[in-house]
Amino acid sequence: MNPQEAFEVWKARKAQGDVGREFTERVMAAIRRRETTRVVGPLAPLRRIAAQRWAKAAALILGTLLGLARIIATVHLILFA
Repeated sequence: MNPQEAFEVWKARKAQGDVGREFTERVMAAIRRRETTRVVGPLAPLRRIAAQRWAKAAALILGTLLGLARIIATVHLILFA
């Protein structure tokens, strides 16, 4: 059997889409666990925002700008003091 035939056999077997009952039960159990582990308390909205991709990027950009400002201030003090 050449590699192309082996691939076609594998593809045909995967296309049948037979997933066992244990797969769906594991997925639903994971969904239920995630729903029950929600963050509560006064910091919950802040944690939800901090988990967003844009918030992480904004924090990284802000940190970079603050770091550059420190470097510029240090160089200015060294050269002009």
